[in-house]
Amino acid sequence: MIVFLRDGSMMICKVDDKKFVGKDIIHVAVFDKSDKRTIYNMIYRDGKSGPAYIKRFNVSGVTRDKLYDLTNENKGSQVLYFTHNPNGEAEVITILLRQIGSIKKLKWDVDFASIAIKGRASKGNIVSKYPIKKIEIKEKGISTLLPRKVWFDDTVQRLNVDARGELLGEFRPTDKILVISQTGKLKVNIPELSTHFDEDMVVLEKWIPNKPISAIYYDGEKERYYVKRFLVETEGKEESFITDHPNSQLEIVATDYRPVAELVFNKIKGVQKENLTVDIESFIAVKGFKALGNQLTTDKVKQINLLEPLPYEAPEEIVPEKIEIENQVIDDGDIQLDDDGQITLF
Repeated sequence: MIVFLRDGSMMICKVDDKKFVGKDIIHVAVFDKSDKRTIYNMIYRDGKSGPAYIKRFNVSGVTRDKLYDLTNENKGSQVLYFTHNPNGEAEVITILLRQIGSIKKLKWDVDFASIAIKGRASKGNIVSKYPIKKIEIKEKGISTLLPRKVWFDDTVQRLNVDARGELLGEFRPTDKILVISQTGKLKVNIPELSTHFDEDMVVLEKWIPNKPISAIYYDGEKERYYVKRFLVETEGKEESFITDHPNSQLEIVATDYRPVAELVFNKIKGVQKENLTVDIESFIAVKGFKALGNQLTTDKVKQINLLEPLPYEAPEEIVPEKIEIENQVIDDGDIQLDDDGQITLF
């Protein structure tokens, strides 16, 4: 665990049922020594009445159970503001000073993105020589780090950032992955490295919200083949896009912009009907997620093949200037402090 205290000290300690680390704990989390993307934003007062300093830092190369001082090591120092940011988010804050003497400027904004990321031992930059009354968040943090490349290793059915397996793309904090299974279910969620994917997965890729998904499926109730095109309407929830009849089954699914399918028919009285090529984009418009779709054919189908898609120039992805992301916090239920400063981890 990594623990930060109000006096500006920090410790990495082993997870125990009960362990004393100090009083006034402001942040506790599981510590990953290989994590280079989590950035801590902090403002602290130097000593009891000194100036306030601002700093951004990453934590690595530490000794367990050693107390590290993140301030200027003067007695009475205190952390005035602190956030931990899994993707190097840099929020904009508003500084409000106490009214003392003839100070004219009592309020101004500070963007953490303008502060260089340095080591934890750095002193930081002076943000104010006068006493700070309050610090407020004006804008949520945006990532100041480069997008992270994510791969999929099919031998263990997991994602990784170690260049093992197939590259899925570069992911910003708000980017998500699309997962589709052979059972006709899909889900869009944040790519978590701890997720284990099922063997019946047929699509795993970076999700592009405005790119239609095309599917051909057999409806068990009507005993007909249907084709549909749709967009994902709900994130973070697994949903089925084919009918729920026990005999319904997904034949093909495609995430190309202009997919093409080939229908191979059964022989009827020794006569073989020619294969039918279907331009799915022309065959049906994009409809709602729950739409039944259009009937594909009334003939007996032997096989459905997915062919090479038609040429299409995908629109250039626009990278937003600001990406809103919530800072993760520890709920009160995750830690419990005794009166003597003991911390109990659950």
